[in-house]
Amino acid sequence: MGRRRNAIYLQEASIVERGQDDDHFSLTDRSALGHLRREIRDDFDRVGADPSLVFECLVSVTEACTNALKHGQSDAESGDHDPQVTWTIEPESALFTVRDFSARRWSDRRKPIDLTQPAAGGYGIELMRKLMDEVSIEIDSEGTTVILTKRLPPT
Repeated sequence: MGRRRNAIYLQEASIVERGQDDDHFSLTDRSALGHLRREIRDDFDRVGADPSLVFECLVSVTEACTNALKHGQSDAESGDHDPQVTWTIEPESALFTVRDFSARRWSDRRKPIDLTQPAAGGYGIELMRKLMDEVSIEIDSEGTTVILTKRLPPT
């Protein structure tokens, strides 16, 4: 898998900004998620982030990617692109952007989760909101963009 990595390191504070194929990591299907998680975990290791915060970020990014693959999967005949992921990890914060290129709208449920009732899904966005410090969902005619932010305490 030929790819270019880009990493930016400042003098005292390591900043890791990564993607695949120049500036993003393409998600062709769910099998790419394991590789994506390893790449993100490696980048967190470079800045020495707390493992519990890394776990929360990985769960949230995986959920956003799963939604992009499920609800925003590209249509071959429409010329859309596969969903893409970019991320920047700095000593004080981590920022992840998951973008799909489908006009299909994700379900954006804001009602509280009732764990006493069985459900077949629909908790992903609420889960991301619980685990991350900021979750932004932007929907336009070109697709959906989810921006996840996690503040990282000083190490």
